[in-house]
Amino acid sequence: RSQVFQDLNSNSIRDVFEPSAYTDSDGYFSYNPVTDVNYCESTDADLREKYCLEALEGEYPIVITGGYDLLTDEPFYGTLSALVTVNDSTDIGTGQIISPLTTLLTHIPDSASRNTVMTNLGVSSASLNRDFFNRTTNDTTDIAADISLFNLTQKLHKTVSAVGQTFEESFDVENEDDMPRDVTSYVYNQLAQTLVSNSQTLD
Repeated sequence: RSQVFQDLNSNSIRDVFEPSAYTDSDGYFSYNPVTDVNYCESTDADLREKYCLEALEGEYPIVITGGYDLLTDEPFYGTLSALVTVNDSTDIGTGQIISPLTTLLTHIPDSASRNTVMTNLGVSSASLNRDFFNRTTNDTTDIAADISLFNLTQKLHKTVSAVGQTFEESFDVENEDDMPRDVTSYVYNQLAQTLVSNSQTLD
């Protein structure tokens, strides 16, 4: 299972004061649309404690790290995130998808630049919370859209993972306790800045 937390200081590290939870066997936290279980409303205290992310109000990254890749059953390498605004009416787990695409956009500070990058990548804001992996949760049967999003997110993940693993194999990092468990957050940030400054695609 992956650990998910609200990154209140945006350092990609789960600090002791930050709300956290774990994903379930389907990869969801707080609410599982496949089983229709809302962990935050569960009468089972153990389920609430494990899988309900009790996020604080405000706009902060929600970060997921560790766990296993549902496609390969291999340990997942990388850190994923999504910038989420939480208020009184927000159900943090309902419809919230965290993917390589949302991770890339988390590292782009202004909405105009985010929109430009999304346009260049051929995606819309509606695509960000499209659950293309578990198709049973989709309201439409647009297979082509799911395949397109899947291919894009896989391209992002493989690119970032390859660069991150190469870096970690080539350099020794001092004070590792003060660093994220992997360097992918830094790679995503650099890729985001490159896409913004050069108006490029991933091809």
